[in-house]
Amino acid sequence: MTWFNIFTFALLLLASSDKLKILFAYFNITTTSEIVLIMVPLGIFTMWAFGVFMDKVVQEPHLMEKEVSHRSGSGKQIQQSISTLGGKIEELNIKIDKLEAKINGV
Repeated sequence: MTWFNIFTFALLLLASSDKLKILFAYFNITTTSEIVLIMVPLGIFTMWAFGVFMDKVVQEPHLMEKEVSHRSGSGKQIQQSISTLGGKIEELNIKIDKLEAKINGV
């Protein structure tokens, strides 16, 4: 969430504060500053909770990646080349570890 989004949300609260005052009058919250002090942290927490829900339950980024790779042949080639490079990097790490062991052992 960017600061611009938070700022926009705060301006939205200020614009709708007259209508919110009617709603919050039940809880004896009457000033705009009290409404903003309650709603901005509540809005930030709600957006965070929604993000956690999307990451943990829906797993939207993974579904999008899966759909893109399913639709394009180049996506499969890219995934295959990434896995090949990952294997080569692991082989190089093993060789580096062996060389370090020889250098430190001597």
